[in-house]
Amino acid sequence: MDRLLGGLLALALYTSPVAWALPVFDGDFDCLDATTANRYVSDFQIDSESFGGLELCQPQVDTKKLLNDLQLVELGQFNGSTVNIFIQEFVPAGDYYLWLKEQTNGISRGDDIPWATAYNSGGYFTMQDGWAKLSTLGRVGTLIHEARHTEGYYHTICDHGPYKDSRISGCDESVASGGSHGVEMEYYARVVLQGANFHPVYQSMARLMLLARANFVFNESPMSEKDALIARTSEGLARLAGEDKQLLSWSFPGSESFQLKRTSLGATLLDLPNGAWSIDLERPDIAPALSDDYSYFKLLKMAPPADLVDVEEVDIHLRRYMYAIDGQERIYNYIFGQGAWSPATHLPGVERLVTHNPMGQPGLFAVFKNLTYCPIQVPFLRCDRTPMPWPADARKFVSFNGSTLKLGPDRMVYDSKGEVWDGLGEAEVLDLTLVPHFEIFQ
Repeated sequence: MDRLLGGLLALALYTSPVAWALPVFDGDFDCLDATTANRYVSDFQIDSESFGGLELCQPQVDTKKLLNDLQLVELGQFNGSTVNIFIQEFVPAGDYYLWLKEQTNGISRGDDIPWATAYNSGGYFTMQDGWAKLSTLGRVGTLIHEARHTEGYYHTICDHGPYKDSRISGCDESVASGGSHGVEMEYYARVVLQGANFHPVYQSMARLMLLARANFVFNESPMSEKDALIARTSEGLARLAGEDKQLLSWSFPGSESFQLKRTSLGATLLDLPNGAWSIDLERPDIAPALSDDYSYFKLLKMAPPADLVDVEEVDIHLRRYMYAIDGQERIYNYIFGQGAWSPATHLPGVERLVTHNPMGQPGLFAVFKNLTYCPIQVPFLRCDRTPMPWPADARKFVSFNGSTLKLGPDRMVYDSKGEVWDGLGEAEVLDLTLVPHFEIFQ
C-alpha cells in the first residue's frame, strides 16, 4: 500500500495538486504509449516476459512498475546550485537516462537471491522480490545503484550496521569513493535539493531514503547526528532538538493505538498489523507520513511472522538489529545475512519491547506482563539476566539532555526528580521516543 491508509488514520499526502510535477505512486502514472514502452524495452534489453509480459496500464504488473521507473529517470529534471556532501558529480545531473542506458546490458525479473533487492552480473540486472515491493523512488535508486556496479565499483565488508559481522560485502568505504551507494545517495540528494519537476512528496521520499541508508552504507560516516525527542501528544506530533529545547508541532490526527518508534532515519509510526509509516520531520506539511520503505520496518511488508504485537529497530555496539514479538509470547530477530526472520523462541509473559530501561540506559529490553523487565541478549532471543522490577507508574523511559524522562499512565512526562517535565507544555503525551536527528539538508 503506497498511500497511507491504515487503521483509523487517513492522511492526505498531497496538500494541493501540482500539475507540473511527475507522478509519485504507481497508481498515479497514466497508461504508457506503446512506442515509448518499446523504446524502453529496446534501450535496456528488458526481458518483459520475466516481469509478467509487456504492460502499458496496470500498475500492479511488475513490467509497468519498471516502465514507470524509467519514465521517472528520463523525465526527471534538476536545476540550481544547492549541494551537500552527497552531490559530487559522479553522474552529470542531466544525463541519468543516457548513463543508465550505457551501463545496462539487460534487465530481468528473478527470485533466486531472496535477501537481495537486485544484483548485477556483467551489466545484466536481475530484480528480486524485494524490488517489486519498493516505492517508485526506491526502485529508481536500485537501478542507479546497480548501474554503478557495471563501471567496476564493488562493495566492501561493512564495519557497522545490519551487516556487521556477517562478512557480507555491502558497504562503500566513503561517499568520496564514488561507489554504488555514493551514486545512489547523490540521486536522492539531487531530488531533494535540485529537483525541478519532482513532486514534493517524491522529494520527501528521497530525503527519507537517504537518511535511512547513508547512516550505515558507508564505513566512513558522512553524517553527524544528535539526539532528538519525538512525542505524540493530544495536539499532534512534537520534536525537541538541541539545547534550546525548541518545540516544533504540527497537526497529526490518528489512533491512540499507534506506537511511536525510533528508527535509523528518525521516527516511524507502527500500526500492527497494518504496517508502519515514516515521518518526514523536515517537511511534515508536505508529507506527514509515508509508508515506511526506508527503515527496516519495511520488513513488515516482506512475509513477517504472524500476529506481531511489537517491533523494534535498534543499534547496539555498531550493529543494527530488528526484533519482534507476537501474541503468543514469542520473540524473533531478523537475520540480515540470510534475509529471513529467525525461528521463534518462547519468552513467557513478554508484553512489549522498549529501548531504554528505568535508569535511562539505551539498549533493547523486554517488558513482561508481571511488571518486570530484562535486557535482551543480542543477537540471541533470551534475557541477559534475571528480570528486574519495572515501575508500575511508567509506560516508557528515555534519556534526553542529561535527564531520564518517564512517561506515566496519566499521559504526563516526569523528570528524574519526579517532577512534571515542562518541555512539552500542557499537552497530554500519548507516546515518546528518542531518535537520531541529522542536519544534512538544513
